[in-house]
Amino acid sequence: LCPPHGFPLGSGPDSGQWKTGRVLAALDIIYMEHTLLLLLLITGLAAADDVILKPLKQGAEEVALIMVQGLLIQPDQYIPLAQSVQNASNYSLWVGIPQFDGDMVVPVDPSEGIARILGSMRDGGMSTATTVFFAGHSVGGAALQDYVNSEAKDAPGLILLGSFLRRWYRNETYPVPTMTIGGELDGLARVTRIM
Repeated sequence: LCPPHGFPLGSGPDSGQWKTGRVLAALDIIYMEHTLLLLLLITGLAAADDVILKPLKQGAEEVALIMVQGLLIQPDQYIPLAQSVQNASNYSLWVGIPQFDGDMVVPVDPSEGIARILGSMRDGGMSTATTVFFAGHSVGGAALQDYVNSEAKDAPGLILLGSFLRRWYRNETYPVPTMTIGGELDGLARVTRIM
C-alpha cells in the first residue's frame, strides 16, 4: 500500500514527503474537477439556470405553470413549448422551470426547486394569489405527481407530458385533475400503463 503519489508507508504523516503527496493529491482532485467542468461546458451538459417566463400578454386572469423537466433535458429546451402555450392562452401566464442538478430531478423530490422558482417568480412580480398549475415531462412527471399529491392537493391541474400516473394511484382517486399527453407508440410506455 502506498499513499498518494507512491510514497512508501514508512514515510509517515509527519514527513515532508507525505505532506507533499497529500498536497499533490488535492491538486489532482481540483484539476480533475476543473477538467470535468470544462468538459461539461464544452459539451453543453453543464447545469443550466432556472427559466422564468413572464406573461407575454395581458389576459383575463394571472395564472402560472410550473414545469418539471425530463431526464437530461435542460430547462431552456422547454422555452419554445412554454411560449407557444403562453401565446395560445387567454390568461396572463407565467411559466417557471426549475433547474435540477445534472438536469435530473434527483432526489426524486422536486419541492426545493419548485419553492425556489415560485419565490423567484414572486420576486419578479407574480402575485402570491396566482393560481398555479403543474406540468411534468417524463421522469419529471413521475416525481411531480408525488409532490402534487402530498404538497399541492389544492392545485387546479396537473399535466403529464410523456408520463402517466403511477400504478398505486389507479385504485384511489388522485386529488388533482390530471391530463396525460404522450406518444403511445413511442415504445417507452405501454398503453395499458397509461389507461
